Amino acid sequence: MYCKYCGKPLSDGARFCGFCGKDQSERCINNMLRVVSYSTNISKQFICAISSFIINCAIILLCLTDLFNLKVNIGDLYSDSTHFGVLDLFENTDMLNAFSYISTDVQQVSELLFLWGLAICVVALMYVIYILDFAYSCWENAKSSTSFLICKSYKTFSWIPFCFLFAVLIIGMWISSSSLKSIGSVTPTVSSIIIYILGAIQFVINRFLHLK
Repeated sequence: MYCKYCGKPLSDGARFCGFCGKDQSERCINNMLRVVSYSTNISKQFICAISSFIINCAIILLCLTDLFNLKVNIGDLYSDSTHFGVLDLFENTDMLNAFSYISTDVQQVSELLFLWGLAICVVALMYVIYILDFAYSCWENAKSSTSFLICKSYKTFSWIPFCFLFAVLIIGMWISSSSLKSIGSVTPTVSSIIIYILGAIQFVINRFLHLK
């Protein structure tokens, strides 16, 4: 027989290699395979956790950009539009007054946009809480010198904020467009579409960890 580690010839029935000194028993080999499999699983979970952390940070940064496009139709041949972000929702009166041809109640639309911006900020705060919790967990693991493990609360919480954000963005655009009636609409920009894509990626990551 030969050593299963260094390949040197051994006498039949030998338990330890005379060259490398390693145990040749099946029990020892099975334990090593189990450790390798466990380490591989932890590595995959850690990579998914870092990916999720980056995705959530990117979503917060994208929330600071222009997420929406306000388009106003003027007759059948001309239309005007402008991009605006979450912070613009809190000071939207000037933006609405710029479209002096809007016949709807500017004050009513302004109040709706303000509430919409407030709802988006609340959801963004959920993302901040997740990031702080993740950083704290990493700090605790580093102090105790343990592996980075993914708990059930991570897989649940990281998906919940996006569900709220998706609902707030879609419902907000629908209500805003309805308040403008037939003269205009609010549509998503490229930044909003990227947020939807990142949310889909987050869902895939969560499903991958759940299957593990």
